Amino acid sequence: MLSALGQLSWNLVLTGLATAAVLGATSYYFILLARMAERYMRAREKREAKEAELRSLGAVLQRHRTDGSMDEVFVAEKLGVSKKDVRRWERGADDPGFDNLKALAKLYGTTAQDLLYESRQE
Repeated sequence: MLSALGQLSWNLVLTGLATAAVLGATSYYFILLARMAERYMRAREKREAKEAELRSLGAVLQRHRTDGSMDEVFVAEKLGVSKKDVRRWERGADDPGFDNLKALAKLYGTTAQDLLYESRQE
């Protein structure tokens, strides 16, 4: 049998181990939380950069359309898409995709590369 002092020492050891386990788990939780926050911020930065690129491309597309005295309906009919699609591209809410970008460039009398270059200059 353990003496009272031995029992007290044993209880202190167990309490210390339990405290260490709780602190370790808490630390691990906060590290995971910090990593998740970091990933979220990086993803957010990428998403915001992509949205800015789309808005810039949209402004270029709209400028070419209006410079050519074309309305959204005309462009939509020529490309075989809806007027809503053209609006979304010009607002930067959606990506026209490469095939539509090539068709838009042809309609506007330029190249897809030039449209992309212009959008990066804005």
